[in-house]
Amino acid sequence: MSTFLGGAGGRGGHSSGNSSLAEDVGASVFSAAPFGRSTPAVGGASGSGSWRSTHSDASAQTSAVKSAVEGGVRPKKGGKKGEVNEESKADKLLGEAALKDGEEGDLSTEIMRLYELQRPAPAAIAARQHLVDELTHWLNQERFSWGHSHNPRAAPLEVVPFGSIRFGLSTATSDLDLCLLDPYRPNGFEEKHFSSQAPPRALPDIYNMHRLAASLRRANLTDVTSIADAAVPICKFKVLIDGHVIEADINTNERLGVYNSRLINSYCNLHPLVRPLSVFVKFWAKQRGLNDPSGSPTTFSSYTYILLVISYLQHLDLLPNLQNDELIAQTGTPRNRFFSTPKARMGRGNAKRNRIVRSVGWDVTFVEYDSPPEGYSPPEANLTQLARGFFHYWADEFNMERDIVSVWNGRVPLPREKAFTSQADVNREKHEARKALEQETGIEDAERRRQEGEDDAVAAFAEQVDEETRRADGPALDAAVAQLDAGDQAAVGEDRPGKPDSRSSSPVEYTEYEEPERWREQLLVVQDPFILTRNTAGNVHPDWVEELRVQMRRARDLIDASAPLSTICLACTADPDYHPIAFARAEAARRAKKAQRAETAPARAAAKAAARTAKKAEQKVAKAERRAARAAAGVEGESGGASAADGTVEAPADDAAGEARSADAGEEGERVDEVREAQPAAAAAAPPVAQEQPSSSSSS
Repeated sequence: MSTFLGGAGGRGGHSSGNSSLAEDVGASVFSAAPFGRSTPAVGGASGSGSWRSTHSDASAQTSAVKSAVEGGVRPKKGGKKGEVNEESKADKLLGEAALKDGEEGDLSTEIMRLYELQRPAPAAIAARQHLVDELTHWLNQERFSWGHSHNPRAAPLEVVPFGSIRFGLSTATSDLDLCLLDPYRPNGFEEKHFSSQAPPRALPDIYNMHRLAASLRRANLTDVTSIADAAVPICKFKVLIDGHVIEADINTNERLGVYNSRLINSYCNLHPLVRPLSVFVKFWAKQRGLNDPSGSPTTFSSYTYILLVISYLQHLDLLPNLQNDELIAQTGTPRNRFFSTPKARMGRGNAKRNRIVRSVGWDVTFVEYDSPPEGYSPPEANLTQLARGFFHYWADEFNMERDIVSVWNGRVPLPREKAFTSQADVNREKHEARKALEQETGIEDAERRRQEGEDDAVAAFAEQVDEETRRADGPALDAAVAQLDAGDQAAVGEDRPGKPDSRSSSPVEYTEYEEPERWREQLLVVQDPFILTRNTAGNVHPDWVEELRVQMRRARDLIDASAPLSTICLACTADPDYHPIAFARAEAARRAKKAQRAETAPARAAAKAAARTAKKAEQKVAKAERRAARAAAGVEGESGGASAADGTVEAPADDAAGEARSADAGEEGERVDEVREAQPAAAAAAPPVAQEQPSSSSSS
C-alpha cells in the first residue's frame, strides 16, 4: 500500500520570494495558486492571473465538489436534496463481498473481501498525495509572520497526513487529516512562550487559524472554514483533484495525532490480520448505529474501535506492547516527549477568563516498525475466530466496571482506582455532601455559590490591577514574575498535568499516571496511548455502552450460527428486532415520570387550593389591619383637634362619637384575630403533598 511521505520532496525543494533572514511581515508572495486554476487561454497563454478571478473560478467548482462523489453515490430517491445513500453503498459492498452459490469459503473470506473493497483505489491515493505535495509547496511560498527570522529553505514547513489514511484503514471517501509541522518546535512548546494577556499575538501566523484559512482560500481551495475555538484548532476545506473529492482538516503542530497514527501503523505492520479485523469491526459498528462520535446520541469513534482491536490482540499475545520499557531499552529507542500547545481557557467567573492551560509534556516513546523486523514471524490466527473472540471478550469477559482498556499498559488490563459508579449514585453522593456541608457551615448551597461568585469577581479585579501594575513597571518586573512562576510550578511538582495559571504557560512533564476522578462516572474507559488522562469513549452515555455489549453478543451468536457477513452487519434501520436499550430506558423513564405526576396530581391540587385559601386569609388580615389603623388614626385626630379648640374637656357628644369609633376599631381588631385563628385551621385541613422522587433512570 502506498504511504504518505508528505514533506518537502513533492516539488524538488522549496522556493521562496525572499530568502533573506529578515523577519517576515505576513505579505503573500504573488504566484499561481495550485488548485482550481483558470483554464489556459487559446495559444497556450495562461488565463486570468488576478486573485479575484482565479478565486471566482475555484468557487464555481463548489457545486462540482459537492456532487462528484466516488463510488457512484447518489441522493436517495424521495429523500432530502444532497442526502447520501449510505445504506445502498453498504448493501453494495456486502453484496460484492458475499460468497456466491457453490463457492467455497467462510466468514473470513467475506471479511477479507470487504477489506479489499474498502481500500481506496491507487488513483484516489495519488490524488491525496498530490494535495499534500502541492499544499506543502504553497505554504512554504507564503510569507507568514514568525516573530523572528525565518528562512523557508533552511527550516521549511511540512504537511503530513495522519489518521486512518496514515495507517492504511481509510476508504475511498475518508476525510484527510493533515498536520502543519512547525520546524522550530519539533517537540511542541517546551518553553514558557506567552502570557495570558496576549496569547494569539505572541504566536507565529501559522497558529492563527483565520490567517491560515486566508492562505488556503488564496490557494483556491473551496469551502474553507476556520474553527479556532476547538480543543485542537483546525481549518476545514474541500478540493476536487482528478475527479476525486477530498475533504480535509489541517491543524498546526499538534503532533500527538501524528504519533498516534505512527503507533497504530506499527501495530498493523506486525500482524497481517490487524487491518482486516479493524475494517470489519468499524463497518459492523457503523451498520449497527454505534460509530457516530459527533451525532446525537453520541456513540463510539473509529479510533476507539481500533484501540479495542489492538488491546484484544495484545490480550491474545498476538501483538506486543510497543511502549514497554524493556522493549524500548532493548531496541535502543531514544526517549521522546511532545509538549502540547498552551491554550487560553474560559471558565466560570471573571477570575478564570484568559487563563492559560500550560503545555503538558506527554511521553510519546515507542518502538516503531515500518515493516516486520527481520526474522519475525507473526503468530498464526484464524480471522473468523478472532472476530468471534473480539465480540465475546468485550461483551462478557472484560470487566468494564473494574478495569481500563489500555494499549499503553499492554496485555494485562489496567485496574481502576475507583470502580464505576452510576450517575444516580454519583448525584446522590453529591447531594449528601452538599447537605453535610450546609449542616457543618450553616450556609445553604445557593448562598455558598453566591459567595464564591463574589470571591471570583474580587479576584478578577485584583488580577487586573496586578497586571496593570506589571505593565507600568516594565520588563524588569515581568522577568521577576517569570522567575517566581518557574519556582512556584517547580514546587508544585512535575508529576501532575498542567493546571490553569493566570500568568504563565510554563510547561510541565507528565511522568506518573494518575487516574482522573471523572472516570468513575464512565462505564467504558479506553485510555489514549499517549494522553494517559484521556478516555476516548468518555463522551458516550453508559446506556450506549450497554447497547454495545448487546450488539456484540448478537454478532457473536450469529458467528456461532455460521451466519453470513450480510446478516452480521445488517443495518440497524432494516432490522425489525433493533430496539436500543437507551431508547427503551428513556421511554420507561418518561412513562414513570408521567405516572408519578398523575399519582400525585390530587395532592398537588389540594396543596394549591390550600395555598390559595391561605393567601386569601392573609389578604383579609391585611385589609382588616388597614381598616383598624385608619379608624384608630381618626379617633386620635378628632380628640386632639377638640382639645386644641377650647382648651377644656371634650363635650359629651364628642365623647360619644369617640367611643363609637373606638368600638369600631375594637370590632376590626376582633375580626383580625378571628381571621388569624382561621389560618392554621385552613392549612391543617389541606391534605399532605407527596414529594416527587426524581427518576433514577437516565436517558441518552
